[in-house]
Amino acid sequence: MDITDVRVKRVGNEGKLKAYVSVTFDDSFVVHN
Repeated sequence: MDITDVRVKRVGNEGKLKAYVSVTFDDSFVVHN
């Protein structure tokens, strides 16, 4: 299983959350967080 794509979307500086991330494995399985 290989990581084929990583996308980072930065959010505002308010609070502890800094970004949302999506990781794609083998061009078919995506994990959003």
